[in-house]
Order: sequence, then C-alpha cells, then structure tokens
Amino acid sequence: MTVKTLIGRFPDSKWTWGLVCVPLLGLTTGFVHAPFPQWAVGELLEINPEKMTLVIRDDNSRKPLSVRWDEETRLWSEPAARNDRGVVFAAKDLAPGTQMRIMFKKYSDYNLVKRVIRQASSESAP
Repeated sequence: MTVKTLIGRFPDSKWTWGLVCVPLLGLTTGFVHAPFPQWAVGELLEINPEKMTLVIRDDNSRKPLSVRWDEETRLWSEPAARNDRGVVFAAKDLAPGTQMRIMFKKYSDYNLVKRVIRQASSESAP
C-alpha cells in the first residue's frame, strides 16, 4: 500500500497532512533518536556510581561521550560465547583505561547505555 493510497483514505484536511508530515519530518531530520541504537568504541575515562554515569573517549571522534546506565544495562567481556546473556552492569566491574564498546540510545537530554562490552586487552593476547 502506498502513501498516496493511505492519504487518499483520510478526509482532505490540513490535519491529515500534519499527521503524515510531522512524524516523517522528525524521523528524517534527526529529532527522533531514541528508537535507533548507536555503537561507540573507546577508552573509559571516568565512572561515577552515584550518578550512574560513565564517560568514554570515542575512538572515531576522539571526544568524550557521557552516558547513563540503568538496571537493564548488561555487561559482557570479550570473547563471549554466542549464548552468553551477560551480567547486570556494575561500576565495580570496570576501571578507568578499560577499552570498551557500548550500545547506547540518544534521548533529548542524555544518552542511555544498554550494552557494555569490555574488550580483551592487547597485552593478554598471545
């Protein structure tokens, strides 16, 4: 079913066009970020258990990225088995300088991390 067919089913009014255009505009211009997770790779700079935040230096932009975590945030260590569900994230499991990969969602006033993957250090590699 095409957009034109859907619009043809609605009464011809300005409200109809508004209902169709506003969500499309929000999705295409970047106003709606939360449904789309993003990945970042970098070094842990700081962790604050009281505020449930951590800051990593993103390898791509070299800028600090501040993220929050919640009770649903999970932690994995590489290498992980395919069926590994990870553990509940806790600040004591990481130290500044740790290389990590995170999956986070951008909201209007903060970033929420959903997955933290502690990468294997290069020193322990054979």
